[in-house]
Amino acid sequence: MMASPLVFCQWVFVFAGGCQRSTYSPILAEPERLVGLHTPHLPRALQGVRCKVNNYLMVINMIILWMLIGIIAFFFLASLLYVIFSSTFAFWMAPRFLFARKPETQRYAGQKPPRGLFTVMLREVVSSFLVLMMFLTIPFVRGANRGRGGTPLRPILLVKGYGLTASSWFYFIIMLLRRGVSNPIYVFGYNWLDCVEKSAGELTRFVETVLTREGASEVDIVAHSWGGVVSRWYIEQFARAGTVRRLVMLATPNCGSWSTFYAIGCPAVQLAVGSPVINSLQKAPPGTRYYLLWSRFDQVAAPPQLALLPGHEGTLGPLAGAPETSHKIEVNQEVNRIGHLTALVSGKVVDLVLHRLTYEESDSR
Repeated sequence: MMASPLVFCQWVFVFAGGCQRSTYSPILAEPERLVGLHTPHLPRALQGVRCKVNNYLMVINMIILWMLIGIIAFFFLASLLYVIFSSTFAFWMAPRFLFARKPETQRYAGQKPPRGLFTVMLREVVSSFLVLMMFLTIPFVRGANRGRGGTPLRPILLVKGYGLTASSWFYFIIMLLRRGVSNPIYVFGYNWLDCVEKSAGELTRFVETVLTREGASEVDIVAHSWGGVVSRWYIEQFARAGTVRRLVMLATPNCGSWSTFYAIGCPAVQLAVGSPVINSLQKAPPGTRYYLLWSRFDQVAAPPQLALLPGHEGTLGPLAGAPETSHKIEVNQEVNRIGHLTALVSGKVVDLVLHRLTYEESDSR
């Protein structure tokens, strides 16, 4: 009875091996080499069945192969078109025709693209392709180190951006784990077409669930793009500063963006330059620290300077355990030569995020 599964598998190899002297798999054509079983001569009828099975397998293999090639080609073409269109709009079209329309962007009218933009665009194509390919892992990206019990550690919440799914944090989570992060990591997923009020309400319930599950009193949030606006709305408008210690934003257009010109959904209205939502965002309330990592090569925050947190200029103290002369943490930290989605796959960005999450302030809150 113990040998029955093995015998069954061996006979499967026999039937899948193909026709005699006409197989696409020479190894499976002689299964006795693979499993050490000398099979008797098969009847002619069974040989015909084996030929048909072999042909079906060949067709299925070809279909799967071409499907994979099609998926890869589709995502690469989508990444290429996304980068070309968004960069052309942000660095050539908008400065000439749109920035002068509103007072907030008039001073950036006619500004020239930054040097080295072409290299950054190539890197952004690769980064976009990697992020988009992770759409296939959507059911599996939920976080890491969750619900382990023991000593409660402050959870880290990852909030995705506009047009993305929870899978966009795939590489980011891997890099956090490789750097020894043992805190519980949760990915907050929401419908990016919804208005900020609804998304922030869902974030409220999500944070409460995480705090209850982990036995913690507060969380740290890392948010990308539109996710930063959702997180700020949750903190400021819902008066939830007591549940968030630090908010680190990646490429979040805190003062709006002209890229909403070609966007869809409710965020296309609420993220526009001078919108009521953007004008409602204030400084970080007591008990919460805001940090921003931005780049002048960001092709979505158009113009890139509108990503800066107003009223949060300057630096804080040095990193924890570092001498007073060491590098100080900036609230608005510029990261050179990265695009909008490259921030999600950049090891340098991960290091800067961890510096802001592990920094210990000299003054108690």
